[in-house]
Amino acid sequence: MLLAQVLLPRFLVLEGLLFVHLVRNAGAYGHSWFLSASGKDKSVALGHRPRLLLEGLAFLDLVRNAGACGSSWFRSSSSKDKNIAGCSVALSDDDPSPDHLPLFYSASQGAFLLPVGVERKLHLTRTNDVTVECPGARVLSTGVRSSTFGCLDPPSSHNLFNLSGDKVSFTDVSCSRSIRETVVTTKLPCGPADASGRISHISWAVGNTGSKLKLPQVTVCHDEPAAHTHYVNHTIYGPNLVAAQDGPRLSYFKEGGFFDTVSAERMYRQSSQEANFKALLGDEIGGQMLDPAQSYYLARGHLAPDADFVWKEWQDATYYFINVAPQWQSFNNGNWKAVEAAVREYAKNSGADLAVYTGTLGQLAYENGQGRNVKIFLGSGLLPVPEFLWKLVHNPVLDQAIVFVGLNDPHRQGDLNIEASICPDKCAQAEWFFLYQSDVTRGFLYCCSYQDFRGVIDWTPDIGDPGLLQNILTVD
Repeated sequence: MLLAQVLLPRFLVLEGLLFVHLVRNAGAYGHSWFLSASGKDKSVALGHRPRLLLEGLAFLDLVRNAGACGSSWFRSSSSKDKNIAGCSVALSDDDPSPDHLPLFYSASQGAFLLPVGVERKLHLTRTNDVTVECPGARVLSTGVRSSTFGCLDPPSSHNLFNLSGDKVSFTDVSCSRSIRETVVTTKLPCGPADASGRISHISWAVGNTGSKLKLPQVTVCHDEPAAHTHYVNHTIYGPNLVAAQDGPRLSYFKEGGFFDTVSAERMYRQSSQEANFKALLGDEIGGQMLDPAQSYYLARGHLAPDADFVWKEWQDATYYFINVAPQWQSFNNGNWKAVEAAVREYAKNSGADLAVYTGTLGQLAYENGQGRNVKIFLGSGLLPVPEFLWKLVHNPVLDQAIVFVGLNDPHRQGDLNIEASICPDKCAQAEWFFLYQSDVTRGFLYCCSYQDFRGVIDWTPDIGDPGLLQNILTVD
């Protein structure tokens, strides 16, 4: 039984039809702020409450139940409770849509609504529960950043809606420009005890007042003095991935005020990498490290990848240097790409909301001309190149988890099952198969149980005692 390397069999994708009534529960670290426009009310407590984010953020300690649209709070117009009867709008390319789409926030759920299905349908109610939000902009029709939004009573058959008391077409529900995320920094410690990691959030503001609520999309454990990210955390909303927008990727990354002593943009340039390798290892050895023809150069490896998110603006919000790590491109576009695709397919087909943590481990070192191992940085003692990348995937409903670990070194030789192994490989046991799993040039890859991984890396985020996440997408 073998999985395809990059995309698992498309015919197995259930297109959300069996799962639109599944539980919509919280992701980790407060990422329950984005709710599907489907789901059945079912209270499942989080398996973990990481102390890193709960201090000073009391609302993150709550269990976030779904109750979004679907069979719970979205009801047909024949419902006895006419106050919550709803309507929907299709956001597909075939229908007219606003020039700059806002976010849709449910105050009662404390979460953003997400579309479902290939038509990208967004379900609404006739109550004042939902607001349209234009972070970093304003609602074009009302001139403010946040306005109430809902269905007409009775619902309109002409794509008309109630925006702050006015009857408008959906095309008028537009922001004045593309919405913008906000980076929120905190003093909350995270990562290794001997490092200087602190929690930051790539967030979206809700409301019109100066003390706007900021809801995190990606939580980052970043060590600013070392210009290094230990890990990031986000949630993949499985039933909504089929409704994800597909557009061009950004061509640049933002430094976001985190790189005052070194330009991350400059250090990632291949010309800078070549000069840096020569300075660290000597001209002869350093000059042999890069080979763009074989994808042997250090890429800006996304930790929380853009394709894990539904809205185009959320995808663009992942383009920060604090959300990347120096990763050999042959690995980034090899086994790591396969892992990311396999996790998304699992999320789609299981109908699960997955809490995902992606991080770095160790530091790459190479032998110089004098036979001495030299640690590799992109900058002068900054931007360390990790030896490993890891991805912890947790299904909170099943309380199962797995950790994918990949060697970030296409030049490594020897018995990698011994030299590059930090915990026993569980890929076969959990039925996560990859065609080029042992190919060092593509990133030597294996799977660990959460318990084995945390036994080695004690600063791994605490998610309790989950079972091993079994891949449900294997084929005969």
